[in-house]
Amino acid sequence: MESYREIRLDKRKENYLYQQLADQIIGLIEEKVIKGEERLPAIKKLSGLLDVNIATVVRAYEVLEERDYIIKKPGSGCFVKSREEKIVNFASGTPSYDFFPIEDFKKIINHVMDKDGAKAFEYTLGQGDMELRRELRKYIRKYNIQSHEDQIHVISGAQQGIDLIVKALLTQEDTVIIENPSYTGAIGAFKSRGVQLEGVPLKNDGMDLKKLEETIKKTDPKLLYVMPNFQNPTGTSYSSYQKNKLLSLAKEYDFYILEDDYLSDLSFYSQDSRTLKSMDKENKVIYLKSFSKIFMPGLRLGFLVVPEELQSSILEAKLISDISTSGLLQRALKEYMGQGLWEKHIEALKNLYQKRFDLAMKEITEKMPEMVKFTFPKGGLNFWFELPETIKEQEFINQLEAMNILVAPGRLFFHEKTDKSYFRMSIANVEDKEIRQGLEKISYLIKWECAAKKSGKEQLIL
Repeated sequence: MESYREIRLDKRKENYLYQQLADQIIGLIEEKVIKGEERLPAIKKLSGLLDVNIATVVRAYEVLEERDYIIKKPGSGCFVKSREEKIVNFASGTPSYDFFPIEDFKKIINHVMDKDGAKAFEYTLGQGDMELRRELRKYIRKYNIQSHEDQIHVISGAQQGIDLIVKALLTQEDTVIIENPSYTGAIGAFKSRGVQLEGVPLKNDGMDLKKLEETIKKTDPKLLYVMPNFQNPTGTSYSSYQKNKLLSLAKEYDFYILEDDYLSDLSFYSQDSRTLKSMDKENKVIYLKSFSKIFMPGLRLGFLVVPEELQSSILEAKLISDISTSGLLQRALKEYMGQGLWEKHIEALKNLYQKRFDLAMKEITEKMPEMVKFTFPKGGLNFWFELPETIKEQEFINQLEAMNILVAPGRLFFHEKTDKSYFRMSIANVEDKEIRQGLEKISYLIKWECAAKKSGKEQLIL
């Protein structure tokens, strides 16, 4: 009972006594003061210790059960659930294994092997299998992207696509403008080439256009790298005005836009999830599409749609990188798309992820403390949070890890150091129960840390 003597309930506070009691018991459980499988005090005994009504303790225990912290055993009392639970991984952007179309793809692979035999293992053209490129041309036409198969280059994932553009287009004297924050892999690829990076802050509907134009005039960029739909890491979607403005700036100041179409397929509430490439009249957009986040990441398949004047340099960079992407996988993807299985998979994936997305929005709305800044995305898989100034990012990340919660640290997505603290939460590889439990813990830790800093207490030790 010693652990419970530290509980302090205040009738002057707005939240009910039972809620205060439940929150403080949760704190003791999270701090591992109360251990997993430990029996909670009898209701009458705890009410006497804290000098509260029995009904207050009853309701507090009900809240703990609803939040999955305790389990009631008839005739024995209430027990803390074992905390030896699996890690809740909000850091991973990889789809859940359950979403992989294993059986369908297994049949496709067998079909390709039976049909093509040893030819399936031959090198393909560096630009990619012609039949697959024709299939990809049909695919992007549905998104109003008009191209010829000669403009399409099959690549081994989005990361290679960015690397090819860097090798083919940029030198150390060139400037690339990126969103701030931006995709970690792109930042790494640009830095590896030694190009000059300039970051432009994001607003709720896209880049800060005033800052963007100022940066363009100052640096004369060769390339602008953007994710206009459900940006990684922030989830930001560009407005129609923003998209048109980017295209007009590219024409006026003569630079290319590398559009990374990260997750436009997972549009849930967006009014405009068009790609820049579908709006491009001047051939200023290089379109990059990977299937890693919407199919099976291990396949490492994607493609570029490239302006005609860049064709030879992109092909040369591809030949230097890996000669060609797996012929077997290209043939398999061509068959998969040709048989209509791709549309079937995307529709099923979208339905599954929208349920998860809606649950995450509901839980964030109900549980995330007011001192945390965030804006809801209109699709995709990521949620981006700015922590209060009193919370240090790395300390917070370490505390979450001790609570079996993984999130992506905000610092990973900035090309320069930032004084603010952020984190990205992805719902790509978590189940409904994990979303609820994970956000419960995140919320608790933020509240505890803010209260501890305000009162001058030590940080939470786990």
